[in-house]
Amino acid sequence: MTAPRRLLSSAVFLLFSLSVFSFCSLPYPVSCQIAEISQLISSALNPLSRLPIDFLGGGSSTLSSVRNEESASVSSQIADNALLSSTLQNGQKVLRTVAQTASGLIPSVIQEGILQPTDDGRRRAISLTAFNMSPLDQAIISAVGEVGSFHWTAKQPSSVTVDATPTLDSRNLRKLNLALGLHGLPPLPFAPRKINESSEEEELAVDVLIDQVIQGRPLSKDILKQYRDTVDASLYRTMQLPPVAMPGVCEGLAASPWPAPHRTGFAQASSPYRGPDGSKRLSHNFLNRAVIANNPITLFYSEDQKYLWGSSWTTIFKVARGKSSLRLVDYVAKPVEKVFADKFHGAYALLTKEEVFVVSSGDHLEAYYDKPGSNSQQIMMHPEKFDITNELANEVRFPQRPEEVIRALCMSSDGHIVWATSHGRVGVLNRNIKGGSFRKAADWLMLGTSVGYDKDLEVSNNMACDDEGGIYVVSDKFMHRVDWNGRKLKIRWEKPYATSTAGGTQAVRLGAGSGSTPSIMGEKGKKYVVITDDADIMNVLIMDAQTGEIKAAHPINFRNSSAKHTSSEQSVLVHGWRLAVVNNTPTEELKQTPNFLKMFGSPAALLLGGGEVPTRISETLTNAWPVIVGDAPKGVEQLEFNPDDNTLRVTWVNTEVSIPNGIPTMSATSGLMYGIGKRGHFGSEAAPMRGMWTLEALDWWTGESKFYYNIGMGPMVNSIYAATQVGPGEIITGTATGIVRIMEV
Repeated sequence: MTAPRRLLSSAVFLLFSLSVFSFCSLPYPVSCQIAEISQLISSALNPLSRLPIDFLGGGSSTLSSVRNEESASVSSQIADNALLSSTLQNGQKVLRTVAQTASGLIPSVIQEGILQPTDDGRRRAISLTAFNMSPLDQAIISAVGEVGSFHWTAKQPSSVTVDATPTLDSRNLRKLNLALGLHGLPPLPFAPRKINESSEEEELAVDVLIDQVIQGRPLSKDILKQYRDTVDASLYRTMQLPPVAMPGVCEGLAASPWPAPHRTGFAQASSPYRGPDGSKRLSHNFLNRAVIANNPITLFYSEDQKYLWGSSWTTIFKVARGKSSLRLVDYVAKPVEKVFADKFHGAYALLTKEEVFVVSSGDHLEAYYDKPGSNSQQIMMHPEKFDITNELANEVRFPQRPEEVIRALCMSSDGHIVWATSHGRVGVLNRNIKGGSFRKAADWLMLGTSVGYDKDLEVSNNMACDDEGGIYVVSDKFMHRVDWNGRKLKIRWEKPYATSTAGGTQAVRLGAGSGSTPSIMGEKGKKYVVITDDADIMNVLIMDAQTGEIKAAHPINFRNSSAKHTSSEQSVLVHGWRLAVVNNTPTEELKQTPNFLKMFGSPAALLLGGGEVPTRISETLTNAWPVIVGDAPKGVEQLEFNPDDNTLRVTWVNTEVSIPNGIPTMSATSGLMYGIGKRGHFGSEAAPMRGMWTLEALDWWTGESKFYYNIGMGPMVNSIYAATQVGPGEIITGTATGIVRIMEV
């Protein structure tokens, strides 16, 4: 069997092979002597039919049901599912290889982090169960609550008690605060006195004030002075800034809650939809389809909100979004030889207004849509693909680079599909896919040419597209703006930014340079590009969208003045003039945790079962190690940009919450920031291979932790770079083995 096939078959079991000792069955204790380890490993490698069928083949679990009604049919189809069969068989081979190697290495190699002294001087191995409840699991549950439980971390808000008969004043205030929230301004604690009396004239004044906010006019001095002594000084400064509207979904994208990787072309990752605020009971679904829907980074809502589209390592899939459950509708398996052609496995895709799902797959773009006559219950791949190898077949000046793949996608302001490759090639396609647009690019160019940079660039993030033809791409050396006029592409500016003194790709990062997709802040006439750089202590950069000039910069250390290195692989979350950065810097505990993959040599060599290892796969697995094992650095830092004086100020820093590896989001309606977090037990820190995965909700305006919701423990619910997304009254995210939806009931 070829190396790519072995690697594919091993992918689903990556988290298992990383923690071989996490498969003890219930009869075995959490701590076990070295002499018992071989027996434990042998037990773990019994036929995989012993593992839960929900993990192997499917099923959407909720709080009240471990499996849904499809489990039986899924079980009966396993023997006929070639993709599943191949994955399981080859996964067993990899685990056997790991076990055989580990048996010879354990006594002399594992000395730190896993083995601890016993009273008689021998060493014991700490073992975490993957599927069964261990004493350590129980300790975590005792401290942070059961899976599926909701916990206030702040004073319970008054909004939980719903007024039976809301007054005119409360309705007016609610309307006004909604308008303010959607325009990047904090809510008012009470209605301004001018509109506090119940009369037709005064009610009209509310609408007039709302119109002024919508038009971008700041609150007047007469209104502001009423709050000078009643609101926090930091919020008062924000209230003086001009309102800025949330960007809408551009022409060409599906008019849905989340049709693009960071919701809109502005790539802010904030949403006007109301997320859970704790006023209603929460529940969650876990569509645990490890082979079909493993590690989807982004999920794309259809316009009618009935379905989700996604790309995993092994498939393109479609999921039905019911009121109380998620159901796999259909999927198309990816060719085995193409699965690892790109480490991003189609994370940066988009759903068009024609309900066509456009996704990258190595060196080409593919399009998927509902099969005609299937009543939306079957999907198919468009017979044509856009292939850059064919596109560049006769190119002499800028031929295709080795291992060049399509990396990023966005929709231009006039509804064209914009793509960028891993080596800095940017191009445009007509959106009329069924009409032949995949045959030829409308135009393309190479980044770096306007500044005479003739070396290869690396693009490892998505890009942004504004509402005036601007296209923004960050490479490992420069921040670039390209303009599209409907016919041709032209580079407007290319500006360098600070990079790490260590050079290369840093831990947690999936590529060199900045770890953030560019986010666009502001409106027409006052647009700015927001990224984090690659300095040892990373900075937030605010760049003028017209000129590329750096207007403001600020170091991010998450209030750790002694930090020598900080990093984030997540995009900067933007709403209004505020922005938030989550901490992905590897922890000290991670450094003491033995890297099981490295024990057996190269990580990729282990997964491939020997043989030649592609460099990009080896580097990716090594750099992603903190994410794979669930490292849990703490820290969220928020800043605010003032466009009037080009200054950045820190508005708050939360040093207690960990949002370790997922893209955060926020709801302008609920005023909350959300992220997939991790919590420890009995006051200890969450850490690699330890802790409860949670939904964390923070007050966007103050940084106060409002509540958390327990999702689960173990590798199956690790978010692994996935986006946290706001849907209608829900939060949805991908995990290592499926999809989690937290919703109000």
